[in-house]
Amino acid sequence: MKKKILLSTLICLFSAQLLLAQATGGPTQGICALNQASPSSSSTQPGTSTQSGSLTSTCPPPGDPTPTPTPFPTPTPTPVTGTIDPKFIVLTVTYAPPGSASNVTYSNSTLLGTSSSVTNSFTNDVTVTASITTGFSLFGFFNSSMTNTASTQLSQETDTTSTVAVNETTNMSTTIRGPSSSAVGLDHDEDIIWVWLNPVVSLDLSSSNFVWNGYGFDLNDPAGTTDIIGIPVKFLNGHAPMPANIADVLARRWAPRTVCETSDPACGPDGTKDPGLDANDLAAILHADPFTDPSYVINIPAGGSCTADARFCRTTNSNLQYSPPPPGGQPITQTYSMQHQATQTEGQGATNTYKVGIGTQGDVAGSFFIKLKAHLNVVDNLTWQNKWNAQSTNQTGQTASASITGPSAADNYTGPVEFEIFQDNIYGTFMFGFIPQPTFNVFASPSSQSVQQGSCTNYTASVSALVSGFSSTVSFSVSGLPANATASFSPASISGAGSSTLTVCTTASTPVATSTLTISGASGIEVHSTSVSLSVTAPPPPPQPGDFSLGASPDFLEFTAGTSGFSTISVSPLNGFNGTVSLTVDGGGLPASLSSTSVTGSGSVTLTVRSSRFTAPGDYQVTVTGTSGNLSHSAFITVTIDGSGGCSSTGQICQIQ
Repeated sequence: MKKKILLSTLICLFSAQLLLAQATGGPTQGICALNQASPSSSSTQPGTSTQSGSLTSTCPPPGDPTPTPTPFPTPTPTPVTGTIDPKFIVLTVTYAPPGSASNVTYSNSTLLGTSSSVTNSFTNDVTVTASITTGFSLFGFFNSSMTNTASTQLSQETDTTSTVAVNETTNMSTTIRGPSSSAVGLDHDEDIIWVWLNPVVSLDLSSSNFVWNGYGFDLNDPAGTTDIIGIPVKFLNGHAPMPANIADVLARRWAPRTVCETSDPACGPDGTKDPGLDANDLAAILHADPFTDPSYVINIPAGGSCTADARFCRTTNSNLQYSPPPPGGQPITQTYSMQHQATQTEGQGATNTYKVGIGTQGDVAGSFFIKLKAHLNVVDNLTWQNKWNAQSTNQTGQTASASITGPSAADNYTGPVEFEIFQDNIYGTFMFGFIPQPTFNVFASPSSQSVQQGSCTNYTASVSALVSGFSSTVSFSVSGLPANATASFSPASISGAGSSTLTVCTTASTPVATSTLTISGASGIEVHSTSVSLSVTAPPPPPQPGDFSLGASPDFLEFTAGTSGFSTISVSPLNGFNGTVSLTVDGGGLPASLSSTSVTGSGSVTLTVRSSRFTAPGDYQVTVTGTSGNLSHSAFITVTIDGSGGCSSTGQICQIQ
């Protein structure tokens, strides 16, 4: 309003001086006779300002009767600073070793910490940047008598332009023990998820850029510092009742009630709700441990070192033994020092994403809270994403010790007897994965397929038994599908050796590209994979008047090196076409010929593809092209040469060379 009044005043002054100039006969006696000081502005509070001083008018050069008004500066939006209070943040996951007498000790190590992003919390019109000094302390909020209190356990740093990493700075000794029964081997119910219960996040909010100023902690918490608790998985998944003393900590009764939407069933009549962790929060925490999903298995693609989801990578630490003693003997105990290692490139894409409710301290009706809520993707929630820390090296080279005691003879343990040591790429802790002796293998054919957008194609996924009498259930899955493509297996699983048909269907929006699909078969903790190629092509343009089509039947040949395969190449007229089509063939590395090199109107010729007994096994593509004037079409035939002897595809004619 003040700016509008000022602008009106300026216009009136300018008009009065113009009239004065006209009355006195010239600008030097009018506008230029009233030079005034430039306006100045001083900020009093966000969104308001006061103006002082007087105006300065610039005189036009001689002969120019039109004065140039001085433009007003565009005001710079003032960011609004405030804090939000996530109910919790997952700091790390520690994994139990196999065996009731086993343990893993993170001694004198900085165990806790991960890198986090809040970018996904906000709408697409907002960018988030992080601004933290490396090694900066976390200070307490909301208690004026303790404003300089800093955490001695955690520090923080800017990881990337939009992520902040939390690192443990106090060396602590933490021991994680195995399950109560050695008969089960590994039991991930004994894993522990470490949760920070009083975090504070400081943000500067502007119209399009939110600056993350890092973390603090809420001094309303009676802990008086960063409040971190380890929760065993069995308490989170309901396999054991939550102890009352842990539930009391998770209730967070020290925190103020949080403002909520009336549509939230937990929202009270006063528009607030309990600040304690509810069932949704516990489920989000549980999600940090992938083994809480019964279908999760350690799947490492052939030739790789990390799981297919990038969560875990093998370390160079030695494999350990977990085997029963002979009758009357004592279990074997192995003690080993495990060393943290730099995260491998293929493991740097792992993430753990979860939603967490938020509260605000202070004036919740203020401009900060209003602007924050206007840009949240999910009302009253942050979308938190933990990921690999790109900069922190506080754990690399640190060690943890493992003491592994095998099962006793009375445990009647019959599972795998060796396990290898993995590193969690998000949280940096060690995970123990049994090495099953392979009992089956997975393979697929053909090794490559081509499909037009909007069409489907099939592969055959097969299981072969490596041990006599193998009859376990093998479940199939596939990864690496291109966008807007779907896949299904029929059947989805088989018992023992056998085959399943994988059908991959594309849509008109599936990208034209070649993808590598990973087909996996899982039986318990044993997983085997194989890869096939899928090429998505654009459909041919609609036929024009006087056109023709070119086809091959069959378009897939498979035969042994030293034999030949045959396909019929057909020319079909479209819309009255009766021209002559000239035919050429490209064998793609194999000798190929046509029984005739031209067809008039319609007809067919025979394609012969040959090989010698020295031809390398593998896949080849033969291309037959038909040309008539400006018209040209091609037919593609996939040829698989194997060395198994004899023709392996029924219904095809083969001959020995």
